[in-house]
Amino acid sequence: MNGQTISDSSELTYLKKRVAELEAREARLQADYEHLKQLYDRAPFAYQSLDNEGCFIEVNQAWLETLGYTREEVIGGNFSEFLHPDWKDHFKENFPRFKAIGEILGIEFEMVRKDGSTILVSFHGKVGKNSEGHFQQTHCVFQDITKRKQEEVALRESEERFRALHDASFGGIVIHDKGVILDCNQGLSDQTGYGFEELIGMDGLMLIAPDCRDFVLQNIKRGFEQTYETEGLRKDGTIYPVSIRGSNIPYKGRTVRVTEFRDITEYKRMEEALEKRLVTLTCPLTQKNGITFEDLFNPAVIQRIQDEFAAATGVASIITYPDGTPITAPSNFTHLCSEIIRKTELGCANCFKSDAAIGRYHPGSPIVQPCLSGGLWDAGASITVGNHHIANWLIGQVRNETQSEEGMRAYAREIGSDEESFIAAFHEVPSMSRERFGHIAQALFTLANQLSTAAYQNIQQARFITERNQAEVEREELKAQLQQSQKLESVARLAGGIAHDFNNMLTVIQGHADLAMMNMQPGDPYYQRFSAIRDTVQRSADLTRQMLAFARKQPIAPKVLGLNEIIESMLAMLKPLIGEDINLTWLPETGLWPVKVDPSQIEQMLANLCINARDAIEGVGEIIVETGNSTFDEEYCVAHVGFVPGDYVRISVSDNGAGMDKQVLARAFEPFFTTKEIGKGTGLGLATVYGSVKQNNGFINVYSELGRGTVFTIYLPRYEGKTVQTWIEDATAPAECGHETILLVEDEPMILEMTSAMLQQLGYTVLAANSPNEAILLVKEQNKKIDLILTDVIMPEMNGRDLAERLQVNQPWVKCLFMSGYTADIIAHQGFLDEGVHFLQKPFSHTTLAIKVRKVLDSGEEGKVSRQLRLWI
Repeated sequence: MNGQTISDSSELTYLKKRVAELEAREARLQADYEHLKQLYDRAPFAYQSLDNEGCFIEVNQAWLETLGYTREEVIGGNFSEFLHPDWKDHFKENFPRFKAIGEILGIEFEMVRKDGSTILVSFHGKVGKNSEGHFQQTHCVFQDITKRKQEEVALRESEERFRALHDASFGGIVIHDKGVILDCNQGLSDQTGYGFEELIGMDGLMLIAPDCRDFVLQNIKRGFEQTYETEGLRKDGTIYPVSIRGSNIPYKGRTVRVTEFRDITEYKRMEEALEKRLVTLTCPLTQKNGITFEDLFNPAVIQRIQDEFAAATGVASIITYPDGTPITAPSNFTHLCSEIIRKTELGCANCFKSDAAIGRYHPGSPIVQPCLSGGLWDAGASITVGNHHIANWLIGQVRNETQSEEGMRAYAREIGSDEESFIAAFHEVPSMSRERFGHIAQALFTLANQLSTAAYQNIQQARFITERNQAEVEREELKAQLQQSQKLESVARLAGGIAHDFNNMLTVIQGHADLAMMNMQPGDPYYQRFSAIRDTVQRSADLTRQMLAFARKQPIAPKVLGLNEIIESMLAMLKPLIGEDINLTWLPETGLWPVKVDPSQIEQMLANLCINARDAIEGVGEIIVETGNSTFDEEYCVAHVGFVPGDYVRISVSDNGAGMDKQVLARAFEPFFTTKEIGKGTGLGLATVYGSVKQNNGFINVYSELGRGTVFTIYLPRYEGKTVQTWIEDATAPAECGHETILLVEDEPMILEMTSAMLQQLGYTVLAANSPNEAILLVKEQNKKIDLILTDVIMPEMNGRDLAERLQVNQPWVKCLFMSGYTADIIAHQGFLDEGVHFLQKPFSHTTLAIKVRKVLDSGEEGKVSRQLRLWI
């Protein structure tokens, strides 16, 4: 009994102990729970848990505050109820997938707040599972990223605007960090010759000439923000003048430097030309060496200023010409220099060398350095007129405080002077610190600049009346040139504006005339009438081409070639047109540089010039055609208006005919201007030549005298590449008939009908469509193999290029022939047709169409549309 009581008591004690432990554990768990709940409710990110159906089990305070709801309004509701309508279905479709995958990262939804406003949120979540591995609930956090997204959009738009302005700059723009280029615009690439990829990451100082890099680096280090001039270095090694202006800016969280590089080559050329003109105007008629110091200043006044400066500063002073010849008498020269050192041969030679060194042109600052004869301090400043170096103001003969007597004795022995006399005179030389002498040199530099400014102002005042009168004359000339330019540009716009519609109409007329004549015999009474219509169309087309050539909108296909071969073959055909009474002489230069030009333009220019020369000769005469190489530098071009620096191949056509007076010469290239009788010329011959030359980036010069003849000289830019083609016209025409299937696409119904009839007459199967969409549908319905697409370039719905590319997806073998009546600036980038692209210019004849179609079909090329064709539209 007693034993049983003891056992029960022990067990009770044990149970009470276990209960106490469990209660303590429960209290800790409750405390942990409360702590975690506080963390959960105070978390900066919105939290939510969802059940198997997507309904809310729990949300934290951040969730409620973000969306503006109370807990009672949320718990038990479905998550989709709080989404924007556009996202509800998306959630319902993807929630099962989330439960299966078990995790989502960075999913973005648009949610609706209680007040009706929307926010964009980014979700991260995981699926919670029970001990058996089954779905229990989801745990998700999200963050309101609305503001961040708006800032990103604003930043992207800002960057796009910046890039647009960046690339629209008329100079080179570069953003760099300690010299390393972070970003730049296209202008910098164009200016320096480097590609954009080459520039990014490059040391920006590599764009500066080596001798100027230290100067530019100093300006960068001290944050200099004023515009200054220096020298740039292009990729090809050429050095050119640039204007630089830089500024520190914030860029992607750091401070960098933005710098503008402006090529001022043309400005410098004009400035140099102006200065040369200025020097010429101020130079006496008997003076051959240009402007002189005495022409600009009163020598007595300058001598007094020099003497007073020397007395006030305690330094020797003299003004000389750039070659060292004295202009003024020496002021305050020391006994040591004038009576001892300069009396010895070696000492005097050293003095002259030193004078030359400190007298060199140095516009940025005074030159300060020890004298080469004895080591005394010397300095010099340039006196200029518009950067024209006319004199030097030299100061010096000041003893350096650190110079030793022992060193001066050694120099006395070196030049052969009496040592004791030398040292006695040395001690008489004024002594000062390098810093004080530098201040005096800077004052000298300022005074010299004032003299330079005064001289320039004197010249301006002296030439004011002359310049004003000359300006009036030049203004009238420029006004006349402007009016002439506007007149020519009006004709050019007119030509370009009517070309497309006019060519389309001519295509229809010529096509129907050709079709009609194919069903007649030459003896048919209407055959000759249709033949006259066809000839008239051809003359009209030629007239349009001439107008477009003048307007520089003529479609061309340039080739790299040697001019001698094409001109020689052309002259053989021109001789019968010129006549037996006129001797045609051909003088080609060997070693002629290649050019890149359309051969047909060379023929056109040469024919117009030779026929023009023929018409200028009455009776017996001579025409000389010659070629050669020419190089013009900037100095030559300054003196010869209209010439452009560079390497050129020239074609010259000269005659000994009637010549032209100044009035006719001034209008020689004006369209529709002619001195010939009515019906003898259109006045477009020379205008055509002018336009073709300009279209090929060349220029033309004409010299003529009444009664002595005329010389026209064309200058075409030298082609720098290596490939030269010998241009030979293919005399063998391909077969004109065929059996293939051609898809014809043309938005002009009359041209569509006429061209379709031509092709069918030639034996081809034709699928005709008057729009790109109709063509695509027609190909699908017919389900036939297409051998050739003959399509207009510019059409509604889509252009010919895009149509061809879409059709080639399913039929990659199909070949393409593009046709257009538009001008060159519409159908080709900068007026040039790309090699490898087959093109047919409207208007075209039945024969031309037959030959061109057959040539494309028989070519071995694949049917891919040239990627360069993207430049057409």
